[in-house]
Amino acid sequence: MDKKVLLPRPADSEALDRLRKWLPAKIIDCHFHCHGRYAQPLFDPQATMPSETFNWFSWELHQDILSQMGLWSAIYEVIAFGLPERTSEEANLSYIRGLADKDERFHGIACLSRKECIEKFNNFLNQPPFILKTKIRAEGRGQEIINHFPKELWEFWNARQGFLLIHLPDNIFANADELVFLSRKYRNIIFIIAHLGNAFIFQEAFSSAFKKVAVRPNIWLDVSMVTDVASLNSAISILGCRRILFGSDAPFAYLHGKMVNYEGKAFFQSDSNWPWVKPALSELSEKQANSLKMVYIDNLYAIRQGLVDSGQDKAEKKELIFYANSKNLLRGS
Repeated sequence: MDKKVLLPRPADSEALDRLRKWLPAKIIDCHFHCHGRYAQPLFDPQATMPSETFNWFSWELHQDILSQMGLWSAIYEVIAFGLPERTSEEANLSYIRGLADKDERFHGIACLSRKECIEKFNNFLNQPPFILKTKIRAEGRGQEIINHFPKELWEFWNARQGFLLIHLPDNIFANADELVFLSRKYRNIIFIIAHLGNAFIFQEAFSSAFKKVAVRPNIWLDVSMVTDVASLNSAISILGCRRILFGSDAPFAYLHGKMVNYEGKAFFQSDSNWPWVKPALSELSEKQANSLKMVYIDNLYAIRQGLVDSGQDKAEKKELIFYANSKNLLRGS
């Protein structure tokens, strides 16, 4: 398997041609994985979950794919961090910061595990931009998010008026109460919740959770990998556009497939036989291979329709989501 599985196909290109007329002139992708070439091959043949799929994904490879999508000619900036499940983040952060020094469209931030945050936060975090990406693991201790950092690190980040881009341990409904608690306790931190709080397939409970977090102005949401129009419509309608940010989750967004409800949970159905694809979904994918588009493109379509359905498909609203909100984040950091 090589990078060709990630490239736009004829149906993708036709869809992108239509979308480019709608997209704003400037884009900042706030959820963008970039990792130096520390391992071979590109794909991990032993990957047991989607987040383990890639061993590396360089800035040059991203530019190649975005160019073939016809997006690189636009003013396209990224807030980039390492790949999840990789163990070379310390070296990779040097790679990312080097890229940021050379390319004004590239903004590199740390992507740290709980262990790295605790043991090395002085090395990683005590310099701008004060933005951190972290994935929180559920460990059965109730308030999972607050336990991710020691108290002194929460207070350090609050004093720096930092931004935390968080992949929740569960979803926006299950974690809403703790998010509200934390956002009150640490009022100077902006909490950016990835993937609309994992609202990949709409449930009525997600709307009630969006209403809970809407009262806290320092809780924002990114839309990465969300292709469900109902979820996007709900979030945009309840929070407005000033706290919603475009993020792609590239390179995972270059995969062709979609989220499906399988045994009561959201799983990614891909048209390629990745080792983490469940057999039942793999058989379904073979039947639907021609209809499965690049997730990146379905995500853009869902954002557009979410804006239409919420009555907010206006130029200034698009600019907020795709550019201005992230630009203000970078200025504030």
